[in-house]
Amino acid sequence: KREQVAKENSEKGTTEIAKMLGEMWGKLAKGKRGKNGTKKYDDLAAKDKERYDVEKAAYDVVKAGRMQENEIRKQSQINKDKEEAMKLMHQFQSISDDITS
Repeated sequence: KREQVAKENSEKGTTEIAKMLGEMWGKLAKGKRGKNGTKKYDDLAAKDKERYDVEKAAYDVVKAGRMQENEIRKQSQINKDKEEAMKLMHQFQSISDDITS
């Protein structure tokens, strides 16, 4: 096809011919591109997309579980830190009361 377009537009340069071919390619219906069409590759892509969707859904479930576990760990650590801070505060208060009395 390139040779035919180049012959018909002999006054145009290589860049302009490439642009014309690109426009022609873009106008072709999906599955009609290339020498033998792209149906084979379109089918492979669709099959791979289905596989990806299944794997992504499974991954999202695992990821959500991990995030929930991490959130529980964080909250547990925060509670431990609060308890430790309260113990220290009571100790300091007790020492302060002993000093002032």
